[in-house]
Amino acid sequence: MKKIMNAVMALCILATLLIGCSHISPVGLSKENPVIMGKSFITSDGIKVTIVSAIEGDQAWEILQKANQFNPTPTTGMQYILINVKLQNVSSQPDPWEYLFVYWDLFELVGSSNTAYHTYDDNVVLPEEGDIRNTRTIMHHGDEANGTLSFYIPQTEKQLVLTWLGSTKADQRFFAVKAVGTHTLIPASTLSPTGPVEATEFSGQKLTPINQQNNNALAGTQIIDQATYRLTVDGLVDHPLSLSYADLQAYPQISQLTDLNCVEGWDFTAKWTGPDLSAIFADAGVKPEAKIAIFYTTDVPAGYSSLDLSYIEDKHIIIALKDNDIILPPDRGFPFQVIAMSKFGYKWAKWVTRIELSSDTSFRGYWESAGYDNNADINGPALQSGQ
Repeated sequence: MKKIMNAVMALCILATLLIGCSHISPVGLSKENPVIMGKSFITSDGIKVTIVSAIEGDQAWEILQKANQFNPTPTTGMQYILINVKLQNVSSQPDPWEYLFVYWDLFELVGSSNTAYHTYDDNVVLPEEGDIRNTRTIMHHGDEANGTLSFYIPQTEKQLVLTWLGSTKADQRFFAVKAVGTHTLIPASTLSPTGPVEATEFSGQKLTPINQQNNNALAGTQIIDQATYRLTVDGLVDHPLSLSYADLQAYPQISQLTDLNCVEGWDFTAKWTGPDLSAIFADAGVKPEAKIAIFYTTDVPAGYSSLDLSYIEDKHIIIALKDNDIILPPDRGFPFQVIAMSKFGYKWAKWVTRIELSSDTSFRGYWESAGYDNNADINGPALQSGQ
């Protein structure tokens, strides 16, 4: 009996070495059984790792072009792929988890050719997005950190898996990223040497360059996959809509010169281009009792803010797919930002996934519930009376 018990204990120790802590699922230990995108695993250090989304082709290239001018134009047969990752410290340990060079040391991308690609390969300059940097990342219990990995790979690579190399062999996991092969990359010969050209002037007025436009985010930059994105328009409508990014592009595109004014005291001027919200609402068939539009976003899914329908119609409010003629970058709210002209910036919803037409005029969004004025007129008070 003692020999049997010793054998069992030896097997338990071996299992722990191979898999990690006993509560960690072994799912994802091989490329043949990867963790699917959006699902998570927990490392032996108590770090929950999630692959949130992946962007490829010309959209990835445009994002990189705006993030850092040193990214070269992809050559024929090559493309960039950006992968958004999220880490969370769910360990019960009192000491924070910290790691130097998370991007460089803990991830590699492998395709159907079995070639391993890294964020430090030639032609890759990381976008300065998210909390993860190529410096020391420190997370206390409950802390989250997100960031974007950038890889430069052949277009022929398919069935990509992202490997979390981890600090021990037991932590190695593979994530199914996406089957590339349906890339939308513009041939390099059709691109200008500097990529898409940003407008510098509109209607005789100088525009603020995108890289000089101030910005705020409640939960960091949200990464939304253009290929799977849907905008839901529902509530008090006759015909609820589910619109793809291509559907939004198909509406007549209107350009406006509009300032964004923040309650913090800064502002900037940009050329915004996109469809009129009223045109979208007309297709949905707004019911007479509807009074407001509530915007639901990925960072505030309970409802970020609202606007009066009369204001939207009178001011011809658009949702901007482009900023200064450039496809809206993720940090500005891709796929679109609501251009709430003459309103403070907290009404300019970003990363919108749903618009509900409602009669509930008592609704208050994130900032309004915190005491900011619901009208948000730039010539009026920023805070509610008594705040």
